[in-house]
This record gives sequence, C-alpha cells and structure tokens, in this order.
Amino acid sequence: MRLLASSGDRLDEVRAAYEASHAEYLATTPVEVTGAMKEWMDCTLRGVPVNARILEVGSGSGRDADYFESLGYRVQRTDVVHHFIERLRGQGKDAEYLDAVRDDFPDDLDVIFANAVVCHFEKPQFSLFLARARAALNPGGVLSFSTKLGTEYEPTSRQSRLPATRKFSRWPTEELVRFLDDHDFDVEWLTVSGGIRSTSQWINVVAMRRRAIYEI
Repeated sequence: MRLLASSGDRLDEVRAAYEASHAEYLATTPVEVTGAMKEWMDCTLRGVPVNARILEVGSGSGRDADYFESLGYRVQRTDVVHHFIERLRGQGKDAEYLDAVRDDFPDDLDVIFANAVVCHFEKPQFSLFLARARAALNPGGVLSFSTKLGTEYEPTSRQSRLPATRKFSRWPTEELVRFLDDHDFDVEWLTVSGGIRSTSQWINVVAMRRRAIYEI
C-alpha cells in the first residue's frame, strides 16, 4: 500500500535536490564514523543482539551501514535517491528503494536507523513515518534517528552545503520528546552535536517502541 502524505511536493523537491547534487553530497560527507556520531551509533546497538533485523532508512553513502556491519550486524540498506541505490549496488551491497513516508516498511524489525532523514519531514509526514516505524518494529524495538535542533519548531528552514537547496525542519528537544511520546515511543537516549557545518546543530535520538498492554 502507498499512502500519499500531505506536503508531498516537499519530499519530491528534497529527493530531486539529492539526485541533482549526489556527487557533491558524497564528496562532502565524512567517510569515517567518529566522535559524537560513533557514540550515538554505538548507543543504538546497546543490548541489541548481532542477529537483529536492522533497517536503515536513507543509506546515502553507505557509511553508517558499513560501520554497523563492521561490528558483526547485518543491515538492510534503503534510500529514495536512485543515484545512491545504484552506487551501493555497484559496490555489491543489497540496497532497495524505500520512501519512508509513502511506503510500508518490512515487518519484524528490531532496529530502524535513519540518519539525517526525518529532518526533511514536516509534522504530518513525521507522524506517518512514526506510524510505519511502530507497525514494523517488534515490541521494545529501537528507532534511532537524527534531526535538526531549533529554539522552536520550524518546518521550512532552508540550508544547504550543496548546489541544490534542501528544506529542513528544526525541533526543540522538549517538543520532539513529547511528539515521540504521543506516537508511543519512549526516548532512551538523546544528545545534541555539531554537524558538518559549524553553525548546524543536530539532535541524535535513540527511542524504544512502547509495548501495548496486550504485548506486556
């Protein structure tokens, strides 16, 4: 089933920006997982068995999945940008097309990891994403993602290190935690870190899918 989100044009614009600037994006993306990024990713896997089913939404360069797999895990790579998918497949990786708002996720997942993906969503799109993530995750499953930090919710911030401008949403941490709580996710770990640009601040989140009463 495909469910069209409100403000779908925005996501189409973001996808087009990455398609147009894929080479610049890859060239300006760090190739190693270090510092705050490594701390967040290691926290994502804390207590997760190596045979866990992990879905990465927005694999991009493939760096993050490669890091997880260096630790003994297996990751299903997905993206909405065809250039990224073809590049990963050219490296011998299994990469599939997945629109994180419009497409259903695979079932029976233990971890969903989405680095710098939900930052492009407005609230209605983020709600759809969370509903799909909750439906796909096993009880107690992990949702790990990053998004932009703001002093108040701002759905139409523009910023780009690329020739093609992308739209971002910014969140205060307290409002983001409440939004996740409203969608049955409990935040287990949260930190704020710098981005590639010195002026950019990111919220890194590890949340757990809340168990329903009948699942306890």
